[in-house]
Amino acid sequence: MKLNELVAHNAKFAIDYVHMLCDSIPDELFGRTIEGVKANHPAWVISHLNCYPDKVMFPMLGAQDRAVDCSRWVEVGNAGTECLDDPEGAIYAPKGELLAAFDDRYKAVASYFPSVDIEALMQPIEDEARAKRVPTIGAFMQFLVGQHVMMHMGQVSTWRRVKGLGSAM
Repeated sequence: MKLNELVAHNAKFAIDYVHMLCDSIPDELFGRTIEGVKANHPAWVISHLNCYPDKVMFPMLGAQDRAVDCSRWVEVGNAGTECLDDPEGAIYAPKGELLAAFDDRYKAVASYFPSVDIEALMQPIEDEARAKRVPTIGAFMQFLVGQHVMMHMGQVSTWRRVKGLGSAM
């Protein structure tokens, strides 16, 4: 499997895994924090993940024309934003909308990546600090659809258990 195909495959896997963990969460809990614990809830996590295809991935690949406006997700889920308790559902989009946006944008990544030139993925990352962890564009793309999604889904998995929802597996 070539790197571009691997990124596409992992984007599809990410969609399935996100749904496995999130679909059974009651809508009214999706944006609720854990009392006394500073942890990310699913609404923040999905908002955060929704930023990356259009804010980072497509632009970094020179495919800005494939990106859509993600300012709604950036406003509440950008790296460094605080995960806020949302008992009224006034801060984060509803669960269905968040997951539909995730599906749409990660499917867009999955369908685009098989056509990405391998040489483009082998180009070095220009950001020196980031390049220490992921030296090439391809390594960074793989991180974003693989490890990054899975790390945040680990947060959701833990959140589920603390909220009494148990394992989704």
